[in-house]
Parts: sequence; structure tokens; C-alpha cells
Amino acid sequence: MNKGLAILACAFGLAACAPPDAPVAGEPVPAVPAEIAALAHIYTFNVAESPHEDCLLKLDADDVDAGEGVVRLAWIDPRCYEAFPVLQALNQWAPIGSSGIRLIDNESGAIVDLLVVSDISGEYWSGAAADGKTYELRTPSW
Repeated sequence: MNKGLAILACAFGLAACAPPDAPVAGEPVPAVPAEIAALAHIYTFNVAESPHEDCLLKLDADDVDAGEGVVRLAWIDPRCYEAFPVLQALNQWAPIGSSGIRLIDNESGAIVDLLVVSDISGEYWSGAAADGKTYELRTPSW
């Protein structure tokens, strides 16, 4: 059945409906690129030099069609909005090169670009935001 007939059959209840880009049963789902999988985790989000271990941020690996392009969702514990107002509109993220992370909101775009930093405590991500503060993402210690 061609695509046009399939859409009509679906609309009139004559055939099962699936989104046009939905994977067909039995076909492999595309793999998440390794650089995305390496960054998609749960992190603690802090102001540099002022840890607040209760603020968790999650970066999803899967692509989501947002209507205006594909995005990857980001989540922060709502209890952290007061401590980090800069993140109140956070809803997505994107990789920067092979190891950086850009936190994004729908309204103004980039919130902060976080680049890999290494010190005696190990590797983490750090970057300055428009509010003048330097933020860090670290792997939780638990």
C-alpha cells in the first residue's frame, strides 16, 4: 500500500495507524551515538565552590521531535528552581563537540555551555552563564 492510501485507510479506521517515522516491528531502532550516550546521565548541578548536592539534573539520550527539529530533553528537580533560577526554563540539552554540554531553554536558547575540566577531584563540566555565575555538573558521589 502506498503512503497516501495508508494515511487514508488510517484516517477512516480501515488500517492500523502509526506515525510516519515510527519504527516498523522487527526493524532495529537506531542506536544512540556514542558521544551522546557518554554524556546522557544524572548529574549534580552546583554553583562553583558552593555545592548543593540535592540538585539533580538528568540529560536524556533519546531524540525527541519537538516540531521544529530534534532535541534531547533535560530535567532538573523542581525543588532546585529557587536555588538556581537560571534553570527554571531548562528543557533540553545538546552536545558541544565530543565532550561539552549546552543547557538550553525554549525561550532564549543557551543557558550555559559546560566544558570538561579536570582537577584533583576528577573530571566534571564547568561554564559561566549570563547571570555571571559559574556552574558545574558533576557525577553524583553515590
